Amino acid sequence: METNFRVAPMSRRNLRQIACAIRKRLHITTRRFPIVSLLDPLTLLDKRFNYSIECDENFPTDVHAYWDPFEYVMHIRESVYLGACDGRGRDRMTLAHEFAHYILHTAQTPSMARTMSSSLIRPFESAEWQATTFAAELLMPADSISGDESVAFIAEEYGVSEIAASVQLGILKKERRKI
Repeated sequence: METNFRVAPMSRRNLRQIACAIRKRLHITTRRFPIVSLLDPLTLLDKRFNYSIECDENFPTDVHAYWDPFEYVMHIRESVYLGACDGRGRDRMTLAHEFAHYILHTAQTPSMARTMSSSLIRPFESAEWQATTFAAELLMPADSISGDESVAFIAEEYGVSEIAASVQLGILKKERRKI
């Protein structure tokens, strides 16, 4: 059972705006967000932030990485870090997801409400939903995807898994149908 936290509500639109602002602030104009290359400079920009690449054996089987908001450390399974360095989509998304927790939830730590059932938390108040949504928006910006691209094209160009590309493309198409 996944542990989740209730956090201050945030819409997809808000998360998209934050992701866009980060890309703009960092002058990222490429399709592939350099999530791995961001880690070292981040340790210089925020003296509290750190990351730790750890042996796979130190992680439960179902944990790829996690953000510790009390110690300001992103703990990363070694195979996930190496996969992200090699451009593996799922691993890049994992790092972006943990980066999202750092950006979005660190200041909220004292007000987080823990629950063992995600069904008790509305998506826009879910730390996990927010982090996943932010990661998707950071890695696959809505304003750079027309909706006519294939899932395979988005996965390749943005360095994400086909599953992530499919979900993001579906959301963007749905949003654009409403307009």
